[in-house]
Amino acid sequence: MTAIVSALTVIFSPVWVGMWTVISAAVLGVRDRSLPRATQVLMTVAMAGAMCEILKIAVGRARPPIAHQIGGTELSMSFPSGHVSGTAALTLGLAVALTARSSMARRAAAICVALAVSLVAAATRLYLGAHWLTDVTAAIALGVGVAAIAPAVTATTLTRLSPHLPERFHAFIDPTRSRDDHDHDHDHENSRCTATH
Repeated sequence: MTAIVSALTVIFSPVWVGMWTVISAAVLGVRDRSLPRATQVLMTVAMAGAMCEILKIAVGRARPPIAHQIGGTELSMSFPSGHVSGTAALTLGLAVALTARSSMARRAAAICVALAVSLVAAATRLYLGAHWLTDVTAAIALGVGVAAIAPAVTATTLTRLSPHLPERFHAFIDPTRSRDDHDHDHDHENSRCTATH
């Protein structure tokens, strides 16, 4: 059991979460041929990571006693859990991004799956004695909060960034506007052709 839990906690580590985040964002970017959903996932994990580190420094809580830790000894600040906050941010961020246009039932199911994965990550940290219960609870709450505000933050950021980028990048930032502009240009061209004839 300890070997299995140790392997799982490595998968949920900040380094691996960072890799999963980049891969997920790349897949979304290629699939969508646009940046909003990919950027949203990246920003969700980045904001959670930054807030987690700020809280660790601000709270300064020590880890559980070394005698209670199984496997490798961890001595860095304990509150909140970086493993759990990163996992919660990634899984919830993906759930929100992937179900933006889905039914409420599908979105609720995706969020439940994300929370279940986050709880597994939390359980591995508690089993190994690397965190207190309040560390992992706060980490899940942090992931939920960041995933909730990330869509608005991402949309605002891209909207403010768009005017400062070359025109050719606008289609990747706002594909809807690009299609509308294309349709407008097409209609304008048809009107000119009709007037000519």
